[in-house]
Amino acid sequence: MGVVDDLVYFGPRLGPLRALRLLARKTGKRFDRARVARELAGPLDDDTLLRHLGLAVDPAARSGQLRRLWGDLAPFHRAAEADRPADELRAAAVTTGRQFLFGRTAHVGWPPRWDWRLDDADPPAGARHDVRSTWELQRLQALLPLARTAERAADPDDREGWAEGWLDGVGDFLEHHPGPHGVAWESALEVGLRLVALAQGLVLLAGSENLAGDLRPFHLLDRSVRWLRADLSLDKVVRGNHLLGELAGLTVAGHLFPLASGRLWDGLDPQDLLEEEILRQFHADGVNVEQSLTYEAFILGFLLVTDHLAAARGRPFAPAVRDRLAEAAGHLAAFTAPDGTLPRIGDCDSGRGADFGEGDPHAPAALLERARGLWGAADPASFQGSGVRHYLKGGHLAARVGDWFLALRGGPFGWGIPGPCSHSHADWFCPVLYLGREPVLVDPGVVLYRGPDRDAERRFSAHSGPAFPAPYGPRPAGTFRWEAIPPEAGLHWERGGGETTIRGEASLGGGGEGLSWQRVFQYNELRAEWTLRDRVTGADLDPLPRTFRFAPGIAVTAASGRAEAVLPSGVRIGIEASPAGAFAVEDGFVAPAYGRRVDAPVLVWRGPAAATFRFRRT
Repeated sequence: MGVVDDLVYFGPRLGPLRALRLLARKTGKRFDRARVARELAGPLDDDTLLRHLGLAVDPAARSGQLRRLWGDLAPFHRAAEADRPADELRAAAVTTGRQFLFGRTAHVGWPPRWDWRLDDADPPAGARHDVRSTWELQRLQALLPLARTAERAADPDDREGWAEGWLDGVGDFLEHHPGPHGVAWESALEVGLRLVALAQGLVLLAGSENLAGDLRPFHLLDRSVRWLRADLSLDKVVRGNHLLGELAGLTVAGHLFPLASGRLWDGLDPQDLLEEEILRQFHADGVNVEQSLTYEAFILGFLLVTDHLAAARGRPFAPAVRDRLAEAAGHLAAFTAPDGTLPRIGDCDSGRGADFGEGDPHAPAALLERARGLWGAADPASFQGSGVRHYLKGGHLAARVGDWFLALRGGPFGWGIPGPCSHSHADWFCPVLYLGREPVLVDPGVVLYRGPDRDAERRFSAHSGPAFPAPYGPRPAGTFRWEAIPPEAGLHWERGGGETTIRGEASLGGGGEGLSWQRVFQYNELRAEWTLRDRVTGADLDPLPRTFRFAPGIAVTAASGRAEAVLPSGVRIGIEASPAGAFAVEDGFVAPAYGRRVDAPVLVWRGPAAATFRFRRT
């Protein structure tokens, strides 16, 4: 977002003095960027680079130095034993032009086409205009299987062969995207994540003779650090995961080269800033303020790498910060659905903050085990038992009752006062529901960030809830912004008499008057039945459509006030509405991963604003 755009969006809410300060910060940043761009216009000679990094000029001496610096750090960055076979297959595929991106294989060529975008035979609409897929490749994470395979190789020739592949991939990227201009450098977050991936690769190759003689990764690291210092998102009104990733990149670089950390950080202490931001951007109960489960996992990935390196240099994150991150890991464990994946609550772009060789980027189990080892997070399995876990500050609730799993959110709509709630969706009290390991109601997610349906995929009507008309907020106000942002939504629960009851209350403004929405979920243990009740006051919205978003592969039929969903296993779930209203089945979609769209049924009910729905296995 540009200076003028920020001032137009935030200015009326900031007041004149804060708006002027914002303008001053952004103007100062522009001068810093211009200065560093001039510095980077010419190459840095090898001897100066080595002196800046505190490395020996002689390759043999440098080889021993790198082993001493990083030799004991590799085990943390290895793929887990269960993931090793797939990781080695990915390594073999990289140099034949196939990389593992967004949880699936993409054909990007070798050397990679660094300007690649989602351009499969049948891409979703808008894919060719969505830079997010290009950035995924340019993070260099998908080259890491080469480094991991090299580190594990018993034969020295094999080790050096795999190492050479990683070095050639990094070197080719540097040759074609030396920065600081172009798409690879336009987002400071991407530069920070590239530094994290470089750190992982360098640590894994500490024992490689090829690494000692190849300075291309070191040149890329140096250029990235110099640019990132000038491009930090410290000028943002609302600082989100971008600033966390940028500060992590700088912190990692300094801890890789402890003798050069002062020069690399140039007067900053990025770890201090990072720890402050972690406490600011994670609620005390561990819920990330941006209200996206998959983004929370993404952040924990690069923070694991950062704290691991910091601890190796004798400066682990402060106990309060580690405790907060342990709470975040517990929160994700509680919200991991029975099939092992995270519900797509909020934005989801299938991104990784760090790559450790796992398969599905939406399945956090391996990440949470690393969090358990480093931060003392609770055993993820301890969150899978029956009961209700309510995260009061973040407003999230996960219930395991009978054979059912239910995930909901209330609480703050998103992050940022004022605005923009970048990664939030209008999904308050919209259930994600599983029966056993089978998904029943799902959050469909988003296909692309620059796709034609971005706004439609974020509204209430895109989730399992009422389709409130446009005048009532929240309303999308751009790709990553909202307007008419409502106050915090209440979410409470109680258990008694063989029933679990969850109550949500929200006030939505707009249209000259506000409305009050109350939604109650009740599970009856005797009947093994869910009851959902809606009540809307303060506005005449009769009839008010409700949508129920089912998982792909479910057959849904409807007639009058009844509907039935048949799961792939053959289990049948009956749905009844009162008053009867009118059910209809429409075509919908689910985005199982970024850039993918699969058909899925949507059950639509049209009737009064006050209504009751019952879900029961038949």
